[in-house]
Amino acid sequence: MKNILSLEFLSSDYYILITTILVFAVPYFYKIFFFHLDDNFYVPAIKTNGDKKEENRFAFFDFARGISILAVILIHVTFICSKLDDSPWYKLLDLFSNNISRFTIGIFFITSGLLLSPSSFYKTKKKFYLDKIIRVYIPYLICCMIFLYSKNLKEFFHSTISGNFQLPYYFIIDLAQLYLLYPLLLKIIKRKFFLPCMLLTSVLFQLLKETHYIYEIPTFPKYLFFFAFGMFLRRQLKSFDLKNAPLPQWQDRNRWVWIFFILMHFYVSATMDERFYNTHYTYSVAIFYLLISYFKDVSSKNILARIGQKSLWIFLLHYFFVKEFAYFLYNEKIIFNAYLFFFTTLICSTLLSIIAAFISDFLYQKIQNLLIRLSAKLY
Repeated sequence: MKNILSLEFLSSDYYILITTILVFAVPYFYKIFFFHLDDNFYVPAIKTNGDKKEENRFAFFDFARGISILAVILIHVTFICSKLDDSPWYKLLDLFSNNISRFTIGIFFITSGLLLSPSSFYKTKKKFYLDKIIRVYIPYLICCMIFLYSKNLKEFFHSTISGNFQLPYYFIIDLAQLYLLYPLLLKIIKRKFFLPCMLLTSVLFQLLKETHYIYEIPTFPKYLFFFAFGMFLRRQLKSFDLKNAPLPQWQDRNRWVWIFFILMHFYVSATMDERFYNTHYTYSVAIFYLLISYFKDVSSKNILARIGQKSLWIFLLHYFFVKEFAYFLYNEKIIFNAYLFFFTTLICSTLLSIIAAFISDFLYQKIQNLLIRLSAKLY
């Protein structure tokens, strides 16, 4: 009989199912997981100098994105290093660092849903979607063209709509589908069991593997809960005094719940011989709330917040730098020590990605500002 403490009998999907059942079965978990926000909840807003482009952004969410994008880079560095070297150390590092970093995409979807403005959507729907095209999908197309290589026009079109140009680009495609679904979600968000139904829907589609891709195009349902959770949180925030309201005491009292789910995830990560992916719902939410609890007053000048402000460009560019740098070191046999190879790849590819992102953002701002001015004349 297998040792139960080792959790060798457990798969990632079963673990997701067990944590979901735990949320629904324990009334206290259910209450704080879905409906624990009260009228004093707040996240401090970024202090701006009259810059209207930034007035609706929050330093904490940039901070959370900054942590998440660095964790994404860590996942891909360990993945590529483990493919290049069959060292047992790489395998263990890849499994553990990959599994504990799987809060990243969840936080990206949460913040994407949260930072959408329902009032802006209802005011001018065409402008709302045009803004997303300008801010997200033109940078995406630019990067797709950079990575075009020898693809013909048909291959370019297919790779663009399927996100196949780079490994992590599926996120951009799933996010586009969620943006299109946004009007429907706004209509049903006030329903009593909106958020629990979103979680159950995502878990169901996560278990139905054949729904993850349709004609090689990634589909959104398994990530629906994260996006809906962000939208739900936005409703809680919009009428509050974000600058002056005190953080309620329940947040500090309930840290143990989030720590419980995080420690459980760490334990399962350390004892399961399986790579996790991005649909660990309770873990992502627990990390998100714990970050709020400890870093609610983070400054917009914090380095992680600044990195988070450029997270889109880092996301679009980092895999190229990680892969190319790792293969360069490996093929040229510059470094033979496994530990040194890993840390050199991690540090250098991270720095290259951040520098390239800041440069790309600076250059694109000129194009973006022009496009925004032109779109303003249309609407």
